[in-house]
Amino acid sequence: MRNDPLNLDYPIRIRAVAVAVVLGISSAFYVFPRALGEAEKTVYIIQEEIETIEIPETEQIELPEPPARPSIPIASDEEFSDEDYGTLSIATTHTQAKFTLPKVVDKFVKKYPNVHFQMHQCTPDESVEMAARGEVDIALWTETNEKGENLIKMPCYKWSRSVIVPKGHPLTKLPKIKLKDLANYPIVTYVFGFTGSNDLDRAFFERGLKANVVFTATDADVIKTYVKMGTGVGIIASMAFNEKEDSDLVAINANHLFDSGTTYMGFRRGTYLRSHLFEFINMFAPHLTKDIVAKACSTKSKKELDKVFDSTKLLRR
Repeated sequence: MRNDPLNLDYPIRIRAVAVAVVLGISSAFYVFPRALGEAEKTVYIIQEEIETIEIPETEQIELPEPPARPSIPIASDEEFSDEDYGTLSIATTHTQAKFTLPKVVDKFVKKYPNVHFQMHQCTPDESVEMAARGEVDIALWTETNEKGENLIKMPCYKWSRSVIVPKGHPLTKLPKIKLKDLANYPIVTYVFGFTGSNDLDRAFFERGLKANVVFTATDADVIKTYVKMGTGVGIIASMAFNEKEDSDLVAINANHLFDSGTTYMGFRRGTYLRSHLFEFINMFAPHLTKDIVAKACSTKSKKELDKVFDSTKLLRR
């Protein structure tokens, strides 16, 4: 039988491989820590060298503050090719919507047929709140409890009140009515917060009188309906009386009895004032020119804003 030489050397080969593996592992444990130590020494040496380098101090340069700009930029005639498109939304009361806005809106939509006009009828407080939240572009109001501190508030016009009664009423026979004459009759007028109703209460109070208000409404047409029925004497904004439509009623001037009211227009600070939005503002209140609006937008406080309009003379409606 022939002997295989590999079989004879097999144990020797196993021992040799085992010795080689042991030597390799031992070398790794011996060499690696020393190599790592040398690397750490090198890092320390580099850090020491860096610390010895002197870095010259740099001078601090003060940058100039950016120039002030209006809180609401106004578009120039050349800006935006789509200025004739978009949406214009306003929030206002029934009185404004029916008696002061129709001609302005009609003129506006004819000039800007591609601008969608939206009108929201609501209370004065609600209109201010909607403008402050950015839900509408513009708010129109006369009297409100809301401060609207983040609005650019601009006066538009003065308005007066009239006493309305049915034809033949005893008040029509007086040469000049007084508050004590009105105090003798039940009164039908606006709800508090609408068209200067608190000014009316104050006028009676300052003269030691009490207004006998028996019915209030937010709509001048509703007030006139109840005056026609004989519910009481009506007190409304003079602009809400139409001689043709209200031919069965008589309007008595009450400028001497109550202070004039003021109608305001406002929009939120930071809103981009597109050209068609400015055009609407100027249509409604011609004294609000682009320069005046830009000046109002540049103010930072209510006091500064009020100064812009200190010398402005408002029209009476």
